[in-house]
Amino acid sequence: MANFTTQSKAGCCKYCGNPVRGRADKQYCNDMCRNAYNNAKLNQEHTEIRMVEMALKRNRRILKKLLGEKKIQTLPRAMLSQKGFAFRYHTHNHTSAKGQQYTFCYDYGYMEAEHDRLVIVRAFEGYFTT
Repeated sequence: MANFTTQSKAGCCKYCGNPVRGRADKQYCNDMCRNAYNNAKLNQEHTEIRMVEMALKRNRRILKKLLGEKKIQTLPRAMLSQKGFAFRYHTHNHTSAKGQQYTFCYDYGYMEAEHDRLVIVRAFEGYFTT
């Protein structure tokens, strides 16, 4: 039978660094440290996800503003960059029936055109469906 009063092999709590007593595989000195460790780990992940979500929303706002009430708009790529558009963040890609490749931020998208220009579109019911 195991001795539950001995110090664990790891020896230190993963959260606070205090000595850990109990089972050999015990990682935390108490429930408060275990909860605090897991909450801190989740908070870091949520922060990273929030940053990506903010970039996606900013990209969508930029596309929406540049497109306005039009159904399609062709603009220089540099214009999006100047407005803070982050090209690395997008929600999905779509290939149209004509074989054109679109990159979307939710319901607004763009396609590379000639002379470093982008064609901006908005997906709507019945258009850009797979």
